[in-house]
Amino acid sequence: MIVAAVEMKICRSIDHVMLRLLDMEPLFSLLTETLRLPVTWSLQHSEFASFSWVHVGNTHLELWAARNNGDLPAECRLPLIHGLALEPDELAFSTAELERRGMACKPPRPYQAVNEVGQSITNFTNSVVFDLSSPTNCNFFCEWGLQASIVPWAKGVSTRERRDAEQRRFASMGGGPIGLVRLARVGVTCPDVARMKRHWRAVAQTEEDEALAIGGVALAFQPGDQHQIDSLSLEVRSLAEAQKFLQPRGLLERETTDTLTLCERATGGLVIHVVEADEAATRT
Repeated sequence: MIVAAVEMKICRSIDHVMLRLLDMEPLFSLLTETLRLPVTWSLQHSEFASFSWVHVGNTHLELWAARNNGDLPAECRLPLIHGLALEPDELAFSTAELERRGMACKPPRPYQAVNEVGQSITNFTNSVVFDLSSPTNCNFFCEWGLQASIVPWAKGVSTRERRDAEQRRFASMGGGPIGLVRLARVGVTCPDVARMKRHWRAVAQTEEDEALAIGGVALAFQPGDQHQIDSLSLEVRSLAEAQKFLQPRGLLERETTDTLTLCERATGGLVIHVVEADEAATRT
């Protein structure tokens, strides 16, 4: 029997979106209590940060409030959509393929811990893609170890298996009171839009005339002085139904015919839009 070779992907999905916050509240409360979205990494308070993961249908929002933000530029103000953690098919392949295409990646760095029986275990390995990043926008590959000792999911579960299980669980919950479907779009500003699109197309392995998306999440670019992620857009099944829930609770900053913008008081200062999914998206 002939088995067809599976083409390796540089990036399979957005594993999580990292949000840098000064305070876990009020965003954690908005997402988990008001919008009733599932927590996939319970709220932790450590000596270095408070953090949690919240699932939004096709990826996670990682809420991260560090004790020290000295890694950021002095002029940087929080909150900040800090970056995208990219899921590779295989990290060594992804970094080598990007370097073959003329893009620079930071040497992979494994983050290790000692497990319950005293063994040194790799929890995850990161590699920053320099050509996609800036001091306030860190986009990086994240490869999870199968035996990671710090994660809330079972050992031996691959990233793809975990993602599929989380998406099934999310679908069974109906998207909460606003009927959330998924993270649909990430808004990016940068000084050289053409250059940034070219680099992201290399990661997405798409041609020039194809829509630019990573794991089904569209990347929307506009020119700006700073390279940063400035907004997230969440898709819901019905914009009208979402508006009926959000408006009387004072959770809307702005409304147009096709976009709701959540109140920045409730989001902790982040720009989060709500848009309506097309019919095909609601069936997936």
